[in-house]
Amino acid sequence: MPDKLSWDEIKAKYPDEWVILVDLDVNETTDMTAGRVYDHSPDRNYIHERQLSVRENAAVLYTGKLHGAVASLGFARVEIEE
Repeated sequence: MPDKLSWDEIKAKYPDEWVILVDLDVNETTDMTAGRVYDHSPDRNYIHERQLSVRENAAVLYTGKLHGAVASLGFARVEIEE
């Protein structure tokens, strides 16, 4: 299993990609602060398919900025540019 990384480290290592994170750390306001990257890809459909194989609590997050409105399940750390 890869090392746990902070959210800033994950964004730097996997820019503009979807990531599946497990072994999550959250702060008192339930923001995800760190986790282990289970898988990553710029292809959201691939990540949603891979998420089905995760056998523990996980979050799917995007490390870049999304344009327009986006619906999200799980953690909602999404930066949206108009």
